[in-house]
Parts: sequence; structure tokens; C-alpha cells
Amino acid sequence: ELSLEHYSAASMSGTNASSEHINLKVQGQDGAVIHFKIKKNTPLRKLMTTYCDRLGLRAQTVRFIFDGNNVEESDTPATLDMEENDTIEVFQSQVGGCV
Repeated sequence: ELSLEHYSAASMSGTNASSEHINLKVQGQDGAVIHFKIKKNTPLRKLMTTYCDRLGLRAQTVRFIFDGNNVEESDTPATLDMEENDTIEVFQSQVGGCV
């Protein structure tokens, strides 16, 4: 009886988990796209760090943009009202301005 309750609780949390996740695309300036599956309430810092690690980039040298706005490390898909398969764009940060 306990194992049955445990099983049903686990299966219920399993069905909820799928609706908690969202698939996002991260597109670099070269047009290459990397797909991520992330929980809607997970800070995007994790996605940003993983993206930079995969491409050998330093986080300080890139900007992540969603709907024309900078994405902050503390933002989550939920706080940015992201939907399934939304795209985050990545740009090299402009350093300086004088030649």
C-alpha cells in the first residue's frame, strides 16, 4: 500500500514536470542554434553558462537578448513570459567605442 502511494505520487510529479519545462533555442551571430530544455522557474544563468562553455566563450564577452531586451542571469523563462521554442539571441558585447 505504501509503495502504491509512493508510485502514484511519483507518477503525478512526473506529469507535472513535463509542463514545468520549456524548450528554448539559443542562436549565435553565426546563425548556429543550440536547443535547451529548462524548467520555467530555473534562472537562465544555467543556460547562459552552459552555452558559453559549449562554445568556449567567456560570459563577459556576450549578451543574451530576448524580444529586444537584455536577459539577466536571474531572469527565468516564466518571468520573461517565454513560450515553447522561443529564441534567445547571442551577440558579442561591444567594448569601447573609440578607434
